[in-house]
Amino acid sequence: MSSIKKQFFICFGIFLLITIGLVFSRYHLGFFALLATLIFGTLFTSVGVILGDMFRRFIHPDILIAESSTDMFKKRVLWMVGPQIIGWIIMFIGFQGFMTNVLGFDLSGKAQQVSQSRNQEQTLAEATDEVQKNDKDAQKQPYELNLEKKLAESKQQSGVTLDAVVSQVVEPKLYDSKLRENFVHSCTTTGSSENRCNCMLDVIQKSFTQDEFLSVENEMARTGKQPEQFSKVVIQARSECTN
Repeated sequence: MSSIKKQFFICFGIFLLITIGLVFSRYHLGFFALLATLIFGTLFTSVGVILGDMFRRFIHPDILIAESSTDMFKKRVLWMVGPQIIGWIIMFIGFQGFMTNVLGFDLSGKAQQVSQSRNQEQTLAEATDEVQKNDKDAQKQPYELNLEKKLAESKQQSGVTLDAVVSQVVEPKLYDSKLRENFVHSCTTTGSSENRCNCMLDVIQKSFTQDEFLSVENEMARTGKQPEQFSKVVIQARSECTN
């Protein structure tokens, strides 16, 4: 009986060290998992050691024959603790299976590694989607971006309906014939062809409504300077429209 107690306390000491090591490991086991490790690990391996010791006592030879002192030392160690160590290892494997399959505690950390791998894959997928979305935004025409900008602004302004904004951006009203005629006439006097002047007016028309265009004309007549935004659109129109 004293031998069994000794073996039990040895197994308890081993698993106490293992449990303390798990506390500071990267697996972050909970309190109950650590408690189960200490209790069931001690019980399982104690049974293995006791059975191994019983097996050792049953088949232990009465006389050991060795060729040298080293050989004798190896045989003595083998018959002293060999079967107990084998029993401990076998029951330790059984303990791991019990913890994983019966109690549901993952001591190997495989479940945590799988979870981390899935999180990394999800993060990579989200990053890929974000890059693709940015690429699509970069490929959008200024016309489409203007639509999104108008829609965003409409959410912050009371009394402006979505249909009104879409109608303003998607189906912009054409300048009336008199305004177009005056613009083309003024443009052709600078040496540009009629086709190029009409093309430039179409480009300007996408960025400025007729009222905004007339407002720009009045400001130019008053100050003698083009507004900065209007100048950028004119430069864009000149680059897109050729004679």
